[in-house]
Amino acid sequence: MFLRWRDDLAALAAHRNVVSKVSGLMMPILGHPAPRRGEPTPVPVLLERISPMLAHGLAVFGADRLIWGSNFPVDKPITSIPNAAEAVATALAGHGADDKAIGQIFRGNAERVYGIDGL
Repeated sequence: MFLRWRDDLAALAAHRNVVSKVSGLMMPILGHPAPRRGEPTPVPVLLERISPMLAHGLAVFGADRLIWGSNFPVDKPITSIPNAAEAVATALAGHGADDKAIGQIFRGNAERVYGIDGL
């Protein structure tokens, strides 16, 4: 499944007008087991699961065409919003995104793409 997703994502990224939402990477449909009820998956476990996907997304889209989305409440059985955000930010930093790029992904790109500057 990952190889097809990787190739399809790269094909989409070839179109400069396409932006990718970083969301839903922790879902059980991707083979990630759900933790016991009320116990969010720890950040190190999330990092291991999502890092390859984020590395590829960052490589093909660049930080200026990625937008973070929490995927909540769908991801609530898997993790917490703080753990999800920390895992994504840490993985992005581990793949070369600096603080400015992470700020773009978590806020700036959404403001630009959706035309909501100044909030």
